[in-house]
Amino acid sequence: MIVALSERGLAHFRALFHDKSSADTIDAKDAILLKKRYRCTVQCDHEKVIDMFKHIQYKLPYIIDQAVIANVP
Repeated sequence: MIVALSERGLAHFRALFHDKSSADTIDAKDAILLKKRYRCTVQCDHEKVIDMFKHIQYKLPYIIDQAVIANVP
């Protein structure tokens, strides 16, 4: 979460998010000085799911190159 304390700060971050969203390639996105980070916490006793997340963990940063569409009921 970002909270801008001034109009100038708001304009700066708005421009960064716009530039990041409109970039066409991964390299163009990496060139923008805005790094988005996400954290996921999983609590599960099922060994298969735990192994899957351990496998993904070693491939970080994990890049999603497809559109993410929310599944809303």
